[in-house]
Amino acid sequence: MVTQPPQRGVHCAHPVFTVNNVPLTNVEHFTYLGSVLSDNCDITHEVQQRIKSVSAAIGRLSSQVFFKHNLTIDTKVAVYRAMCISILLYGSESWTLYRRHFKAVEAYHVKCLQAILGVRWWHKVTHSDLRRRAKVQSMECMVMQRQLRWVRHIRMSTNRLPRRLYSELQEGRHSHGGQMNLFSDNVKLLLKKCQMPSGQLEALAADRVVWRDVCKNALAMFSANYYQEAEVRLLRRHTISSPPTAGPYCHICDRFCASDFGLRSHLRIHNRPSSTS
Repeated sequence: MVTQPPQRGVHCAHPVFTVNNVPLTNVEHFTYLGSVLSDNCDITHEVQQRIKSVSAAIGRLSSQVFFKHNLTIDTKVAVYRAMCISILLYGSESWTLYRRHFKAVEAYHVKCLQAILGVRWWHKVTHSDLRRRAKVQSMECMVMQRQLRWVRHIRMSTNRLPRRLYSELQEGRHSHGGQMNLFSDNVKLLLKKCQMPSGQLEALAADRVVWRDVCKNALAMFSANYYQEAEVRLLRRHTISSPPTAGPYCHICDRFCASDFGLRSHLRIHNRPSSTS
């Protein structure tokens, strides 16, 4: 598929390609080698297709693996990591993900872990505890691990394909209006999340052993901060606030309400007819 950037005030006709005198249809996205390619380089369709593919794989393995009672949790999680996560994150090394994509993938990841571990919503198990029980990382951490492994290949010689691809993407230009992240922007954000200096990328990636140790420490630090932030959000959400001592006043039960709307809602309780047995 060939795409052309739109020009202001100029009508650009789509190029027409024929195969055996049959013209090809211009589409917004199509599947090629298992990946969904889009004309605007958005991976939303790719993420959705990955989730559908994993759902099909889990459906085929449910009766034989995930819902089988004589298998241990470690065995089920090992199969999930080997089969399902590999399908879900296929090609994620070159993805440019936004927060909405991480939320969609992480939500499905948690849903799969709940089904494997037999956890229901009334058990009130947090996502952090769920991942600790299954001994797996968050999807964001897994994607970062794959992308850091891929970033090392950009320091190859200039005639190698990964280096040529990175150089072309790094020299890309933003269009007018809303900006989409380039691959180079994603690499900079990735290094920032891991607290790795971007200026030392070439030097650190030159040695495979050094790069592996640096990535391992950076991912461990990111994972610790990730769980710590999740605990802080959970504590903030479940903190019981003290009842208000000022505001609209109920003349029947001497209760203070937070707002006038709350007072009107509270007064409906007193106006309800009492039930008789």
